[in-house]
Amino acid sequence: VANQQKMSKSLVLGSAVVASVAGVYWFWPKSEEVEDSDDMVPREVIVELFTLLTKEMPQRMAPLIQQIQQVKAQNPAINEQELQKVMITNFDNILKSSQEQFFTQNDIDECDADRSTHYYLKQNDEEVTAVVNQFRQLYVQFGGVVEVDVPEGLTEDKMCLILEDYLQAKSQANTLIIMELQRSQGKMTEQQNMMLTQHITAVMERALQAHGMSMFEWAAAEKHFLETSERFKKRHQEDEAQNSEKFAALGVQ
Repeated sequence: VANQQKMSKSLVLGSAVVASVAGVYWFWPKSEEVEDSDDMVPREVIVELFTLLTKEMPQRMAPLIQQIQQVKAQNPAINEQELQKVMITNFDNILKSSQEQFFTQNDIDECDADRSTHYYLKQNDEEVTAVVNQFRQLYVQFGGVVEVDVPEGLTEDKMCLILEDYLQAKSQANTLIIMELQRSQGKMTEQQNMMLTQHITAVMERALQAHGMSMFEWAAAEKHFLETSERFKKRHQEDEAQNSEKFAALGVQ
């Protein structure tokens, strides 16, 4: 027990050290207009940056994920929220290190990268938008939050309609999770877990894209309507209860 507490404590304390140097999230959406300038970073460089980050971050996070899995195995009662804080704080720190190295190697100023990224996004550049959203999704998978506005004109009726399609996709995703848990007897490797997560994300994204909504817009809208719509909240809670029963039957918390 002492060793379990020591490992858990060292993991949590390690996150506190890196918290003060977390990166600035210049890949978050911005509402203000961004104009072209002489200091623009070429779009192909922005694409290269986000492609590199999306590939590199899971690799650099792998040792920490393995350590967290060990902690959870040795101490099942450990607070999941604390572990999530450790995860995203270390992600922040590694991200800052990776992007600073890229900026230095390519002689790029972070402010220029910030402005250029948002300029290309505002211009609806398909390639830049694709790689940025791919990285944003990776960030969310590791516990981060990307703040966006609730889509304009989204009514309660429309949101409840989208919810039904979303829950249907979620049911398909849960079926995949249950099948994989049964096949692996609850002992999936991190690579298997990551591949499954990516596949599930794709299923959920397709359901939302049919309504012209991104995962990030869904998250913002979901939060808004959970707070403002009793009808949406009730249906959401019903689904959560049903899923809890399904996983509890398999011994999964």
